[in-house]
Amino acid sequence: MTGFKALREAIIQKINDSIENGTIKNIGEACYSPADISTMPTSFVLPDNLESSYQNTAGGRHRLFVFRVFLMQSLENENETDVEKLLDGAVDELIDLFDRENALEVDGLLHIRPVPSVWTYGEFQGGAVRLATMTLNCDVIVETT
Repeated sequence: MTGFKALREAIIQKINDSIENGTIKNIGEACYSPADISTMPTSFVLPDNLESSYQNTAGGRHRLFVFRVFLMQSLENENETDVEKLLDGAVDELIDLFDRENALEVDGLLHIRPVPSVWTYGEFQGGAVRLATMTLNCDVIVETT
């Protein structure tokens, strides 16, 4: 069954593959959670929401899995304008990566759509960070029994 686990792993793998092949230049890594961060700038992918069409069972159930991709850069010893430019580029790269037909190959996935981001400041491990949060909506058809 296609669900949060398979989709999350595929999103993380797609970002890391794009970092490795040079398509993404403004992110150092993608991981499961802030506990896994080893380098900055970083991204981590967290499940956010699920909607389902429970009334529709013919041919499968339509589900919308929503993820948040957090992009984070430390502000310690960094020029704030440089950090802003870096995250601008990172968000643009992710939009370009996922705003394509067949951007993610997962069984049952119909569409993946990056939607507007939210930007904020925060703290991580005692230091100030800049965060850009992008939402990924994943439309999936799940077989019913």
